[in-house]
Amino acid sequence: MSKKYKNSPLTEAVAEFNFIPDKEWNSTVPGEFYTKIKGILPIVKQREDQIALALPTEEKPRERIQMDIVQLVQFWDERRSLLAQIGKDFLTINALKPYPTWEKFLPFIEEVFSAYCEIASPKGIKRANLRYINTIEVPQTSLAFSGNFELEMPVPKSLKFDVRFINTHMEFDLNEIDVLAQKITSVPSPDSGVKNLVLQIEVVMNRFNGLPVEKVHNWLEMNHEVITNTFESTVTDDLKKKFE
Repeated sequence: MSKKYKNSPLTEAVAEFNFIPDKEWNSTVPGEFYTKIKGILPIVKQREDQIALALPTEEKPRERIQMDIVQLVQFWDERRSLLAQIGKDFLTINALKPYPTWEKFLPFIEEVFSAYCEIASPKGIKRANLRYINTIEVPQTSLAFSGNFELEMPVPKSLKFDVRFINTHMEFDLNEIDVLAQKITSVPSPDSGVKNLVLQIEVVMNRFNGLPVEKVHNWLEMNHEVITNTFESTVTDDLKKKFE
């Protein structure tokens, strides 16, 4: 988040891009990419797994989804807190904890993004998303929204059992191109005295070929503000005090 909390719950921020290619992808791209970014991301690692990307199709971008399997190469900084991952027509740029602030992360995104575009020369961006992941500790005995989030727990009022697991997902239309998605999920904690709630807020471009390459900076700035405001509106003042 832009507001600087001393004990920030933010564990990862991700900018992700699926590109419309201008030329056929080939195996030399990761090597050429490395020559441009090795000053800031000198450590190279081949991911052993593959990821499945869900992409909107040109014919019906909102209704039909095609799946594409992409193998990624990772490039890390010395502290293992910043990285870029590239694959066929795909780029993701990550900041792990400790988050460097948006004022530092945005120039990093743009430097890595520009390096990729100089090599691959994409026609445009098929899909983009900006995602912030927060991990919030709550007492082991309670997973209640009350006191933590400005949300009501979606359970019947007469149900008196303790909540064991939470998995909520809400989406909101921001404009003709972008969707705001908010997820809250409970996950195990290594500390037996607490449970973790993961609050994920992201803006997803949900329209095929909806963003020219030269408009990326404005898109990132605008939607980072949306994510920041959503976080501040979702978390209660009492919980924010624990981050100070």
